[in-house]
Amino acid sequence: MPLHPMPNTRQMMIIKSLFIFLLLAFIAASEAVSLEASPSRVVQADFWKTKWKEKLWIERIDPAPAELLLYLKHQNILDGFPETPTAVTPAREMAEACKDISRSLSPSLNHLLNERLIGIFCVKDLGSSGFAEEVFDENLQKSYAIIVLDRDVFLKRKANEWATWKENSVFQPKKNGLKLRMTIETKKNNTVQNAVRYLLLHELGHTLGLISGVHPSWVPSRRNRAVDYPFMNLSWKNNHQEKAVSLFDDAFPERRKIRYYGFSGAQLTNDQMPEVYRKLQQFTNFVSLQASTNVWEDFAESFVTYVHVFINKKTWQVRIDNDKGGSTLIGPCWQEKRCREKQIFMERWFYNPL
Repeated sequence: MPLHPMPNTRQMMIIKSLFIFLLLAFIAASEAVSLEASPSRVVQADFWKTKWKEKLWIERIDPAPAELLLYLKHQNILDGFPETPTAVTPAREMAEACKDISRSLSPSLNHLLNERLIGIFCVKDLGSSGFAEEVFDENLQKSYAIIVLDRDVFLKRKANEWATWKENSVFQPKKNGLKLRMTIETKKNNTVQNAVRYLLLHELGHTLGLISGVHPSWVPSRRNRAVDYPFMNLSWKNNHQEKAVSLFDDAFPERRKIRYYGFSGAQLTNDQMPEVYRKLQQFTNFVSLQASTNVWEDFAESFVTYVHVFINKKTWQVRIDNDKGGSTLIGPCWQEKRCREKQIFMERWFYNPL
């Protein structure tokens, strides 16, 4: 007979459960410590080495590495998104969209992307359609960038369906007969590839705006208060807390409630859609509703719509229909007086970004 009795089956189950609990707690703690110890290696240029420079920017499309997935998971927690991104193989449409975009950009912009865009990485369950992040060099003197795309968002939707889905995410639905549709392609060109193309243009806008210095970094510690940013000054000012606020908030207070991909958590309802878009057009120089959310979205949206509408001559329209047969149409503003200053800026910057 043993000196200590052997545990029974119930005791063994309790011990096993306790072991699993402690193991999971250890893993979670280790992950948290790694995030604290390295606020993340993926935003440091030396993590990426230099091999990425051996290919043109349009060829730098890969599944997201493990370190980037951990960083994205942490960002989702901070931003309130429940999704946990996982790596996936890039879709063929992504490579084709990159080639198409490259043909639309100036030589200067293509050169800048070859020099500073480290890569485009593919995931699923990102929590949004795309994500761009700044990467610093060791001296914090030069900015690089990475882009993340949620591949599966596009495999489910063609261009107009994706644009409509995204634009509706700002408004909680009500049974009031109002329906919003967004059109960014003709029926013939309403494809998955053109959905990818439009979003990638937006994320490239974030990248190019950042690395060419037309607006401050979105990383608080990287912002230079002493620099005067000409694009930012067209629509924004710093308040007493050194936070960028819109010049139009008195006339357009709803702007502060706009959150893309809000869906059920959206702070606006779809009965507000006509008034929100009316104020956008009447009182601001923002090229789209998304442009009004902050200075970084302002530039990215200005870039994508400038290339899409002004350079490529493609369609762009938001249409709000009511149940009485009436419609409100919101078109591109590049030929309108309210966006004239931004058009002048984009025309100059497009060919000489530095």
